[in-house]
Amino acid sequence: MMTLYAYLAPLPLLLLLGVLAWGLATLRRNVGLVDIVWSLFFVVVAGWHFIVAPTASMRATLLLALVLLWALRLSAYLAARNWNAPEDHR
Repeated sequence: MMTLYAYLAPLPLLLLLGVLAWGLATLRRNVGLVDIVWSLFFVVVAGWHFIVAPTASMRATLLLALVLLWALRLSAYLAARNWNAPEDHR
């Protein structure tokens, strides 16, 4: 059974990742760059739960791999689309 600590433990890393993304977006004056990082939050949480799990089952490994592939694909797509583009004011 997962404890409250197991659920809250990745929060400092997520906060650090968010602050770094916000800092980069502030320097470049383009908040759209923060979108590149959001999918990586899922990798951090899935990786944390994979590491602290008592056993690494084939299902958990497959789930981690799928989350990783999805997040990297989405981040790469958004980075290619938004990196040198002006800020979207929507």
